[in-house]
Amino acid sequence: LMANDCERHFMDLRSQYGDTVLNYLVISLADINRIINLSLSNNITEPLVERLINEVNTRIIQVNSEIPLTMRLSRVASVIPHAEFMLLPNEEKEKLKQEHQRQFEEMIREFVGQPAPDFTFETTTGQKHLLSDFKGSYVLLDFWGSWCGPCVGEIPNLIEIHKKFAGRGLVMISISNDAAASKWDRAKLAAYAEKKGMEWMQVLDDPDNRIHQLYKIKFWPNMFLIDPQGNVKQRDGLRDAELDKTLSALLPE
Repeated sequence: LMANDCERHFMDLRSQYGDTVLNYLVISLADINRIINLSLSNNITEPLVERLINEVNTRIIQVNSEIPLTMRLSRVASVIPHAEFMLLPNEEKEKLKQEHQRQFEEMIREFVGQPAPDFTFETTTGQKHLLSDFKGSYVLLDFWGSWCGPCVGEIPNLIEIHKKFAGRGLVMISISNDAAASKWDRAKLAAYAEKKGMEWMQVLDDPDNRIHQLYKIKFWPNMFLIDPQGNVKQRDGLRDAELDKTLSALLPE
């Protein structure tokens, strides 16, 4: 019912505003898909649930194919691989999950124990820095995007982390890829950060995602903990309660 109502709504908008609206239909169907996956995850192999998932993901792919390439938003492209994955037979899904987990574990070890790649950046408040300016402090480097549900979900936790550890010497730098993904400028990021209460350093990566490429970012959110010597200390265990636990051990009161 949600998918049907969503489609009717965006088809009405399409008649007024044209094919660009289809981008937002894909994104909305993807959100519905996420709700289905989360709420019905324990029954994912039941025939009724499987049919529902297949229907929604098929519609996502079909709608995407209707969007003219010149009108297709870059964030829509990230939705399609997941939809294609959800349409695979369960055995193939399991094999891919295992392979992705292996690749993830290999990737999360990359950079650890090595000097953090240095780069220049300018914050939304106009401050210019090198990452290496902050040697002597622990630095939490947070790669994120406003389009990324888990990234946005992590913001309240990061707000609490900043309140708790900024006074103990933790430096926090969030680097958004919204210039490329959402066509944001620095003012848009500043307004978003202010609305959300993100009071630490906010950086908008350039449209070529230069800093993201330097750190080989392939998933979001993606965090690096850098030690006072400027080396990457840790990349796993840096979300939710685990992040508080990790920093409490390193930065006691």
